[in-house]
Amino acid sequence: MRKQKSIGENVLLIRRVRADDCEDVWRWRNDPLVRRFSFSQAEIPLLSHRVWFEEKIRNKNTVMFIFEDDQGAKVGQVRFEIMRDNTALISVNMNPQYMGQGFGTYVIVEATRTLIKENPMIVSVQAEVLEDNVVSQKVFQKAGYLLEGQKIRDGKGFFVFIRLGRKSDGN
Repeated sequence: MRKQKSIGENVLLIRRVRADDCEDVWRWRNDPLVRRFSFSQAEIPLLSHRVWFEEKIRNKNTVMFIFEDDQGAKVGQVRFEIMRDNTALISVNMNPQYMGQGFGTYVIVEATRTLIKENPMIVSVQAEVLEDNVVSQKVFQKAGYLLEGQKIRDGKGFFVFIRLGRKSDGN
């Protein structure tokens, strides 16, 4: 599946993740800035990542998208974990070369919209953002996610943002 969208002079395409995306996603995840704002801040070995990535691709409750520009450069990845209660948890992993250029909001909006369209049973999508990740908090709010609350896990405070799904708000 490919969908095209223009952001300024840039065109972004959305597609499902493929096995050949594994190392790009791994490199982005291990970027120092990305790790700083992750729940797990340790660097991940490539072999461990490959095992995890292959499991995610095979898991019917995981939906992963890659966004590319019109030249085929990968901009970012969005992953959803669909839970038994028909909610989904979103995770965003941007290519560090494209951070701060306004792509985050778009990839969140489009990935969420595509997930809900393909999975109409989804009642809500939830994002968990660390307290000190102010940029991501603003991006999720700009993407239409509402602040639901604040929690602590493993000594780390984070905010929970929620976006209602088709079953809840008629999208």
